[in-house]
Amino acid sequence: MPSPTPTTPALSLSVRGLRYRVAGRTLLDDLVLDVPAGTSVAVTGPSGCGKSTLLNCLAGITLPDAGKVTIAGHDITAASSSKRAALRLAHVGMVYQFGELLPELTALENVALPALMSTTPPGDVYARAESLLGELGLDGLRASPTATLSGGERQRLAVARALIGSPDLVLADEPTGSLDGKAAHAVAELLFALPAEQRCALVVVTHAPSVAERADVVLALADGKLEGVR
Repeated sequence: MPSPTPTTPALSLSVRGLRYRVAGRTLLDDLVLDVPAGTSVAVTGPSGCGKSTLLNCLAGITLPDAGKVTIAGHDITAASSSKRAALRLAHVGMVYQFGELLPELTALENVALPALMSTTPPGDVYARAESLLGELGLDGLRASPTATLSGGERQRLAVARALIGSPDLVLADEPTGSLDGKAAHAVAELLFALPAEQRCALVVVTHAPSVAERADVVLALADGKLEGVR
């Protein structure tokens, strides 16, 4: 009887030949990256090297000059602007350094907001948002105005918002950069637990070695290329 063929983990993210230039500088140069579901990658590098540009290209916010970005089997680089927005909504969760939350909304409303733009019934969206707040230790703050929350609470809220659509890929841009040691540690632990718990891929851009070392793979962006660190 033949031995079973090993299965290859599904790729949540596949990048081929990504190239991007701005103001005469090459920030991304024929870049290649694969991130299977259930794994995490940290990207390090000095300010201005193109880390945030890379994340924006992965999310389809910025179109590269050349190359292909595939998320959960969908070529986001070949899609129209409206289709890219729909693919982001369905497959990508974003966590920014300062959360990018709406201060006039409650914690629950901020988490639910992205999914309310989908075809999911509002009742189901709010039920999912309440569940996420409970999982992330924010259940008691669901009616609180976001402006009243601490930095660590806002970042955990940003993670909950990123997960509202059950994304295949979570992208985090300096998610602990504005936090103190204890809050940064808590948010980093939360983020790097996501691939195993949510079966998503995670790409984190960070300056902090203590954050990067939590990733399954650590890469450095230099001269437009991703180089293996670990």
